[in-house]
This record gives sequence, C-alpha cells and structure tokens, in this order.
Amino acid sequence: MSAMRRHIECVTLVVDDYDRAIAFYVDALGFELREDTPGEPVPGNPRKRWVVVAPRGAETGILLAQAADDAQRARIGAQTGGRVGFFLHTDDFARDHAALRARGVRFLEAPREEPYGTVAVFEDLYGNRWDLLQPRARATPLAIARLVLASGNRGKLLELRELLADAAIPVHAQSEFGIGDAEETGASFVENAILKARHAARATGLPALGDDSGLCVDALDGAPGLYSARYSGVHGDAAANIAKLLDALRTTPPDARSARFVCALALVRHAEDPQPILAEGVWEGRILGAPRGGGGFGYDPVFFDPSHDCSAAELDPALKNRISHRGRALASLRDRLFAQAR
Repeated sequence: MSAMRRHIECVTLVVDDYDRAIAFYVDALGFELREDTPGEPVPGNPRKRWVVVAPRGAETGILLAQAADDAQRARIGAQTGGRVGFFLHTDDFARDHAALRARGVRFLEAPREEPYGTVAVFEDLYGNRWDLLQPRARATPLAIARLVLASGNRGKLLELRELLADAAIPVHAQSEFGIGDAEETGASFVENAILKARHAARATGLPALGDDSGLCVDALDGAPGLYSARYSGVHGDAAANIAKLLDALRTTPPDARSARFVCALALVRHAEDPQPILAEGVWEGRILGAPRGGGGFGYDPVFFDPSHDCSAAELDPALKNRISHRGRALASLRDRLFAQAR
C-alpha cells in the first residue's frame, strides 16, 4: 500500500471584488490566474465565482473569496491581525523587488538581511501584509548520527547540547560509555583537543568532539592556560582554582587584569581521521577582584565581559552560548562542517 500524499491546495483570502483582486494579484504581483469558474449563488453573493491565483509553478494557490456579508467585509485586509500573513518566496530578491515596485506595489520597509534570508514587507491592495523573501541557502552538515564529547565536564556538555540543538545531533558525554579522560600531553589547546577526540572515537567507534579550553591571564604570562582545570592541583575544583587565581593577582590593579578564554575544538569522524575538523574561539575580558553571579561554571564568576558589563556567570545562558569562546568556536566548526558537506 502506497503512503498517503497530501498537500495544501489553496488558502482563502477575503476580497471586496473578484475582478479588482484579480487585477492586483495577476497584473501587479505577476501571479497566474489558475481558475475562474462560476459557482452556486449564495445570499449576499449571487455571482459567486471560484477564483484561484498563484505564483507560477507554485503548488498552493490563493482562493479569492468575495465577501458576502458585513462580517466578512470587516475581515478584508485584517485576516491576520496586522501581522505578516503571506510569504512570497523568490530565487532572485533584487529582480522581484524592483519589478514589484515598478508595478506600484507598496513596500513598508527597505530590504533587510535576516538569518533566514533577504526580506522586505509589502502590502496588497487591501492592506494584508506579505513578505517578499529570498531564503538563505540551507546547507546540511556532514552526516553525523551521534557525537561523543570527549569530556566528562557536565557544564561543557550542557553548553554543547544547547549550541547543537538546532542541528539535531545528539551529543553524549564519554562517561556514558565508561571512558576516562585522555592524558593531556599536547603543547597547545588544539593538540589536546585532537588527543581527546581520538581517544573518545577509538573507545566508542563514533565520531568524537574534543574540546580543550582555558583561561589565559596576561599578568600571569598566560597562566593558568593549559592547566586551567587543575590550576590548584585538583582537577575540576573550580572554587580552589578561583581562589588561587585571585591570590596570584592580589597586587595586580584592575586595569592590568586583561584575560581571555580560549577554546579549541577538534572533530574526528573516526580515531585515525587524517584531517580533523578544527575550530578556535576567543573571548576577551578581564579578571574581577571577587566572584560575581551564580551561573556558568569554572572561572565564569571572576571573568568580566566589558561589552556586557557583567561577569560570565551573570550572563543569560542563551547569550553566553552565543558570545563565549566555546560558542564562537562551535559556530566556526559548524561553518566548516557545512562547507565540507556542500
């Protein structure tokens, strides 16, 4: 038995007059008149017609329904409560924007760039709002069904899951597979990220993402750097690490406490992948004299972001995910994934 195939044939747009509406949608917008046949008379509309217009080649059409009473007439131009209710997609925004303006179509704004494409809002003859939209090309990342994060750090795991949510790639911590941490013998964040990724991929047989990151303080010659997680001597003791950092900077004035978070990501498709996909991100700031905020993890409470006038631990999590070193590194990694998939 074949699968059921369904689609939306048409949507209704209430109009005041069939011919006036046809003139606008066909002559001004360039739609085709797909159907215009007489219908059965109804009270208030003795000359009812079945009128369908549509962009050329479109599957879904617009049924132009002439209002038959006062209640329907009151809805003309107000079917969507003043919001954009119709979306006209194009493969050449500049061409169609110029053509519609030349035909007298009224645009309510200048063209603008959005994450989803180039868009401008226009009105039809009744005041209904439409988007003229050229969607941005959608790239698909490399086929990855599951991804192992080569870390047992829950904070990193939650951040990465949030950042990858719209890519629909499940992220698992290596601890879910009973895997311990790789030995960090690299001389840089990138080298350690690759070591971690290969270690997790070898143990699970799955693609793996290695993340090595740290805090680099200029007044301390780049320390804690590669040793950020174990700065106090105990791996992962954030409170002890912060205490040691603040003690090391106790005589350093505020204007000399410049610092940055650095994140290196390495994705390997298998343990022997000869070309790991690499990305780095940097977040500039300075070190506070005392912790502030209850969010984040690690050194976040003492890392001050001057552009937002707060500590990393005081930032909204969604905002932090966009502007942090890890967020920037992951955005760069996504770009590389998409580029290789094209």
